[in-house]
Amino acid sequence: RVDDAAPAYRTGRRRERAARRAVPGHSTITHNSSSEVVIFGGCTSSGDQNDVLSFSMRSRLWTRHECAGANPSLRYDHAACRVAGSIYIFGGSMGRDSLNEPWEYTLDTRTWTQV
Repeated sequence: RVDDAAPAYRTGRRRERAARRAVPGHSTITHNSSSEVVIFGGCTSSGDQNDVLSFSMRSRLWTRHECAGANPSLRYDHAACRVAGSIYIFGGSMGRDSLNEPWEYTLDTRTWTQV
């Protein structure tokens, strides 16, 4: 959905307007000496999410990550931590199912790997 009142985000070289609403159950990690905030997953009224977005504190823009590799299942209420240049997620829920799978997201290459 496009929303002119929403903050801008960039995909590649284009800047677009995106509806970025509250997403309960997502995880938040800081990156690049805390100048970037990265979020993953969550649950919206349209369903569970498994996208990765980052917000630059410098440019004040959202970036939707185009991820390589197989993506983790849609999920919310999962655990996440950053170790060096990777985000690790574990568990969470998908609808009524509990998840029990660890994943690594390498920030520089934007690649998911099941651990």
